Amino acid sequence: MKALIDGDVIVYQAGHASDIREYHVNGVIFKYMKDAKIESLRTTPNAPIVKTIEPEPIEHCLNSVKKMLGGIIEKVDADEWAVYITDEKKEHNFRHNIYPDYKANRDATAKPLWYKEIRKYMCDVWNAEIITGSEADDALGCMQSAHNNPHPMDSETCICTIDKDLDMIAGWHYNWNKDNMYWIEPEQADKAFWKQMLTGDTSDNIPGIYAVGPVSASHLIDSLSHDNTQLYFVVRERWIQYLQREPKTELDLNGDLLWIQRKPGEGWKEGLGIEATTNP
Repeated sequence: MKALIDGDVIVYQAGHASDIREYHVNGVIFKYMKDAKIESLRTTPNAPIVKTIEPEPIEHCLNSVKKMLGGIIEKVDADEWAVYITDEKKEHNFRHNIYPDYKANRDATAKPLWYKEIRKYMCDVWNAEIITGSEADDALGCMQSAHNNPHPMDSETCICTIDKDLDMIAGWHYNWNKDNMYWIEPEQADKAFWKQMLTGDTSDNIPGIYAVGPVSASHLIDSLSHDNTQLYFVVRERWIQYLQREPKTELDLNGDLLWIQRKPGEGWKEGLGIEATTNP
């Protein structure tokens, strides 16, 4: 088994865990903001809350990264692994190029203090590959799809991440937060994409249909057969009801943004086999 590891998540999880946050109120130091707010409200006028962030020693942080990676590899019983990291330059990511507001809702100052050092460590020690042009998710999707076998016992790879978006890729998956290894069938993978075409992805600032969440999207999509042409027209009709017009622009953009590649450079219509139907 080869573990395909989402290095982007490791950078932020290990990095933020090594950032020591403190909240100062009236000379008292609190670990959590909620406790600092309670102390602040006890005074009139309310005492200011001063937030400080200091990193743990870099050695402690990188040791945490080592333990995370080693733990993931052990859990999936892998004898090989590959770590993927997204190029940090926005202009090197096609999603930013076609949609400048992609991930614009994220706080640019929220990067861990050891952000660059963690990335360098994973490249130098774990041979992490920096993905340019697309994202680490696409590399994971392409590698898994290239080596995946429809039979679980014969499948050679496992995507290791906590990102549910990658459930649109068939095969083995491991979520280390939940310590859960699970299998995604091709039908589940395709339907995961169609559900996101309805809901959008708020974490990436990709809009969906108002008031359509994961539960209602699942109720609609899971009730249908695994026919991507039919699923396309069902999703299209739901967008028409929402916009009161033809949604070609929204569908094309959201599909390009949400689709995790299964072959390098492959678009969502091509990947789902619906190109001719939707573009007569």
